[in-house]
Amino acid sequence: MRRQRVIARMLFLAGTVLFSGVAVLGFTGVAYSWQTTGQLTVVKTDGVGVPLVGAGFTLFTVGKDGTPGTATAWTCLISKLTGGVAECSTSDQVTPGTYWVVETTVPPGYSAGAPQKVTIEKMLVTTVTFKDAPLPGSVVITKTSAGRPLAGAGFTLYVDNHGVAGGSTGKSCQNTVIAGGQATCTITGVPAGMYWLEETTVPAGYIAGSPREISVSAGLDTAVTFVDDPAPPKGTTTTTAPPKGTTTTVLPPPKGTTTTVQPPPKGTTTTRPPTGPSGGTTTTVARPAGGTPTTNIPVIGPMTPISGVTTVQTGLAFAGSKLLVITLGTLGLAMIAVAGVLRRKAGPAIGRENGESGDEA
Repeated sequence: MRRQRVIARMLFLAGTVLFSGVAVLGFTGVAYSWQTTGQLTVVKTDGVGVPLVGAGFTLFTVGKDGTPGTATAWTCLISKLTGGVAECSTSDQVTPGTYWVVETTVPPGYSAGAPQKVTIEKMLVTTVTFKDAPLPGSVVITKTSAGRPLAGAGFTLYVDNHGVAGGSTGKSCQNTVIAGGQATCTITGVPAGMYWLEETTVPAGYIAGSPREISVSAGLDTAVTFVDDPAPPKGTTTTTAPPKGTTTTVLPPPKGTTTTVQPPPKGTTTTRPPTGPSGGTTTTVARPAGGTPTTNIPVIGPMTPISGVTTVQTGLAFAGSKLLVITLGTLGLAMIAVAGVLRRKAGPAIGRENGESGDEA
C-alpha cells in the first residue's frame, strides 16, 4: 500500500503542476493571444495566372466613406516563390475586424490590382488573390547609315512564328524624322512577347536593313537600331564574299563530261574541294547580325487597377498550437484522475503520515 500512496502522490502533484501551467499559458500568455487574433495571406499572379513576385501589400482601416482609411502596421512583401506560389503573410497578431488590402508595391511593367475589403477573424487565416495586368510596351527604332541619322524609313511589326516572321500585327511606324540628332520612330501599345521587325519603307539610294527578332517586355521600351548601307550605282557589279563559317558544296561534273585540268604553276599548293551529293550546289550563309542589341528602358505610366478577385478563408490558423495546449491540459487531468484511483485503492488519505492507518499494522 505504501508504494501505491507514493505513486499516487507523485501523479497528483505532477498533474496539478502540468494542468496549472497550461491554464496560465492558455488564459494569460501566448495561447490567449493565439485565440484572439488572425492572419492575412496574399497570393499574387499576373493577368493569366502566372505567379508574380515583387508586390507588397498593406492592411488599411475602413474610412468613414467606406474607402481605405489609415495604413496599419500589418504588411507583407512577396520577394520569392514558395513552392511555386507567389505569396506572403502578415504576422499572426492581426486584430479581428474589417480592413482594406492595398497593393502598395507594384512590380515593374504591371498595373496595381484593385484594393480588396477583407474580414479578419480570430484563429483564421484569410487568403486573398491579387491579379496584376501587364502594361503594354513600345518599340523605339533608331535609323542610321555610316554612323549618321537616316530619315525616310518605315517599319512594320510581325508576330513571331516559331523563330520566323509570321503575320502582321497591324502596328507600324513611318516617316522616320530627325530630332535631337537622331532619326527615330516609335511603335506603341505592344503587348509583351516575341516579334519580328522589318524595314518595309526604304529611303531612296539605300539597302534595307535585315529583319530583326525582338523581345518586348511589359511596360518597357525596347530600343532597336537599323543600319542601312548605301545602294551601289546602277551598272555596278558587286561581289560579296560569303561570311566566315559558310560551307560550299561543289558537285562533280555530269557523266560523259571531259574535264581538262591544267597543272598548277610551280610552287603552288592546290586544295581539292570535297565532292558532295548530286542535286545542285548548296551554300549556307550565316545571317548578318547588324544593328544594335535590344535594350530595355523603363517607362513610367499610369497604373489601372483591375477587379474580379475573390477572398477565401481557410482553416484554423493556429490549430497545431491550440491542440498542443489542449493535449497537455488533458494529460494533466488524466494524471490527477489516476492519482485519485490509486489513492482510493490504498485506503487512507495520502495526506496522512506513515503509520497512521490501520492497513499498515
